[in-house]
This record gives sequence, C-alpha cells and structure tokens, in this order.
Amino acid sequence: MMPKAVTEFKERKGDWILLPSGTEFYVLDPRAEEIHISDIAHNLANNCRFHGSCRKHYSVAEHSLYVAYLLRNEPIVKLEKQCRQEQSFQS
Repeated sequence: MMPKAVTEFKERKGDWILLPSGTEFYVLDPRAEEIHISDIAHNLANNCRFHGSCRKHYSVAEHSLYVAYLLRNEPIVKLEKQCRQEQSFQS
C-alpha cells in the first residue's frame, strides 16, 4: 500500500507553485483549503501596476483599495454591503 502523501500527489492534476504561506497550490486542481487571504494579499502587494512603468511602486493591492474607497458610495456597493449584512443576520 502506498503512503497517503504519494497517493494524494498522484491524484492531483498538473504542477504546483509554492505560495508565501508554504502551501503547494495546484493551479489546474485548486482546492478551497489551499487558498489563504494572506497569500493573495502578499502577491497583490508585490505585483506592480502598469508593469512597473511608474515613478514609484504602485501595487495592485494599493490600486484595489483606492478603487474600493472611490466606489464606497456607489449604489451597487451599498446594495452589496446591505446584502452581506442581511446574510450575517441569517447565519
């Protein structure tokens, strides 16, 4: 009988990439338990907008926060916040 780790390796599709958290993430066979918000934040913070063609580092994370701030009063954003609040009350 094969060890569990070897069996799991053979069941996965494609190659994996090593995330900052140390998780082996299979791009062609993703699993929810392998996705960590800290890995997403780390990668977005290190990814420069405009392929680095700016005077200072302007990360995708910084851009995302800026856009979220600008859209905070838009009707669709308010509706989404309201839906999230209703879902949290139902849980």
